[in-house]
Amino acid sequence: MAARRFFFRETIHADHTNTVVAIDRFVIVRTPLFAVYVHRMRNPDLQPDPHDHPRHFTSIVLRGSYTEEYYPSARDPRHFDVRRHVRGSMHRKRIGGAHRITWVEPGTVTLCVLGPTRQKWGFYVRGSQVSPAQYLEEARTQRPQGAERAQ
Repeated sequence: MAARRFFFRETIHADHTNTVVAIDRFVIVRTPLFAVYVHRMRNPDLQPDPHDHPRHFTSIVLRGSYTEEYYPSARDPRHFDVRRHVRGSMHRKRIGGAHRITWVEPGTVTLCVLGPTRQKWGFYVRGSQVSPAQYLEEARTQRPQGAERAQ
């Protein structure tokens, strides 16, 4: 069966138990070259480590606001900026950086325009990329919910 490309919904979880919803993603279009999503942000990331993304993207806050830790170099967890994105603001994420959403105003909605997939995404633990499957499995078996981030 072919992958869906137009007008469908995905749920992205904020925790390793898949019980807390971080984002309701409404896919407008998704192709190998670009994608357009509307995100209804519901909760911050509950994983203690930052993650990167497989595509460059631009995000516009349509409603609400949120705060993130942004790591310009995903491989250096010691250096990050705290950024607040408010209604009407636009920002761009490029390959090579990572982030972690730390606060979400209820009702926050963003429009995201994404470029082509350039890499696999993952979490960064002490500067090394870990696949989502491995990271979440380790979280389920080793790390209690809300554990402090490793420095």
